[in-house]
Amino acid sequence: MTTYRGGRVWVWLLLVATLGCSPSDVTVEERTADGWQPVAYRLASMESRRDGYVTVSNFRLIGDKGAELRLVLNVAVNPTARLESGNWSVTVSDGEAAGEVMPIQVEFLGGQGSGASVGGRFLLEEGGKARYRVHLPPTVSTPAYR
Repeated sequence: MTTYRGGRVWVWLLLVATLGCSPSDVTVEERTADGWQPVAYRLASMESRRDGYVTVSNFRLIGDKGAELRLVLNVAVNPTARLESGNWSVTVSDGEAAGEVMPIQVEFLGGQGSGASVGGRFLLEEGGKARYRVHLPPTVSTPAYR
């Protein structure tokens, strides 16, 4: 009689899936003359507030050499998630910039009895031109109801 020894494989796959979906997987790319170039940023904080069917999320990303990228996303869920509006600002060593957030893909999970998970892929425009592409994995926040 043979015994099944696949339990270790499932534990390993679960561990890889869990670690592969952490908020540290934020990706930011900046548009340059040579195309999209990766820029190192990490998620420093994320706060959300829910008001009816709209969740307002504030993301703060920290980059190399003190760069700071902030995004404010107003996500409406009625019944599917869509970005109602969004804006961003960045402070880097050579100045500041700001603009509008355009959705590529919006992700929203939960938010009823626990914190909302907001994330997705976004294009950050400055003066109507793409400056950054950002991927924010769905990140759970502590709910702050009004």
